[in-house]
Amino acid sequence: MTDVKFEIGKKYENMKGAYEVLSIDRNTMRIRWDSGEEITTTVSLQSKIIMRMRREQRKREEAK
Repeated sequence: MTDVKFEIGKKYENMKGAYEVLSIDRNTMRIRWDSGEEITTTVSLQSKIIMRMRREQRKREEAK
């Protein structure tokens, strides 16, 4: 499994909810939550969160 490839203008979701990527500069990205709140975070952190959520989802599906 590879890291998530983020794109400006696309929406993604983590444990806090959905967000849009506003900008990416190396390992830093600016995101806007659906609530309108904007934050700066790291690409690597968001990638790790999404990958963990995907693994947990697969485990739940396999347990059914």
